[in-house]
Order: sequence, then C-alpha cells, then structure tokens
Amino acid sequence: MSELERLYIHNDEDKEIELVVVKRFEANDKKYIIFYATNDEAVGNEIQAATLVPTEMGGEAFGEIETQEEMDLINDMLNDLVESGDFKPEEGQGHDHDHNHEEHDHEHLVAEDDEGNEIVFAIERRLEIDGKNYIVYYDENETQPVMQAAELVDTENGQELFPIDSEEEWTLIDEALHNTDNE
Repeated sequence: MSELERLYIHNDEDKEIELVVVKRFEANDKKYIIFYATNDEAVGNEIQAATLVPTEMGGEAFGEIETQEEMDLINDMLNDLVESGDFKPEEGQGHDHDHNHEEHDHEHLVAEDDEGNEIVFAIERRLEIDGKNYIVYYDENETQPVMQAAELVDTENGQELFPIDSEEEWTLIDEALHNTDNE
C-alpha cells in the first residue's frame, strides 16, 4: 500500500484539518475524491466523499454528492480499494454515506410508517414534469439511503404524496434528474 496524499483545509473556527485522500477518480464526466480527516472532532475519521469542482482561481473545491447513483459509485470504488488491499480502513472507520448533510440545507418531509412511527425524509429534489409535481427523497437515517419519488398533489386536506405507478412516470423522473445533474 502506497503513502496516501494529504490535504490541509481550515474549518469555520479557522482550525487546520488534515485530510487523508483515499482515492481521486473520474466517472461520468465528474471528478470525485474519497477522504477522511485525522483531527476533526466533528466528524471523527469517518470516510467521506465529494465531487471536485473547478474554482475561478484554477483550483478545486469540494462539491456535493447529489444522487444515489453517485453514492453507489463511490461505495463500489471504496469496496474495490479495500478488497484489492490498496486501502485498509482504520478501526472504527466506516463510510456512513452521509455526504456532508450538515452542509446541505435540505427541506424535510415527515411521514408515518404502518405502526404510526414518525419518519423524517430529506427532500433531494422537487421536479415539475408535464404539469405534475414530484419530489425525490430519502431517509437520512439509513446507512445506505435509497432515493424514492412520489407525486405531490394538492388536495382538500393539503398536499399529499401518491405513489408512482407507471414505468413511463419513472422514466420521466429519471430523465429529469439526469438532466438537472448535467446542468
């Protein structure tokens, strides 16, 4: 196993944080970075990931992981690195698929499961397609969240969610998500 690259950034309190770069890679015309901090009490040494976005100054800044597909791609890359022996996680170090939710200002949706327990979902996107409104959401508490979608309809009881029944609607939602990811 070769020596891993190290980066140094400053947090909001201007404390220097050392980041160990596990892997940089490109996929689907985007650059990604998998890393962990060695001295950040807020996140410990959890493995994290980000996109690398060009800056006006010619450098790169961390961007958001926006889709379940991107999270799956990163998770697959990390699993390949571990299986090949190119990266050995430290004790207690895992990837929680959080992708910096604290930096996101997600809108939330509260629902109840069949037993009446409250579930809070993060709304990833709102879409309007052919005059219908949809939301794409996921359960932030899941270790491997799955993107879900529903139609949002105004009713006499307020806005309600309805399941997506047709393959055509799923295709339209998928296309809309890919189009907004490429903008």
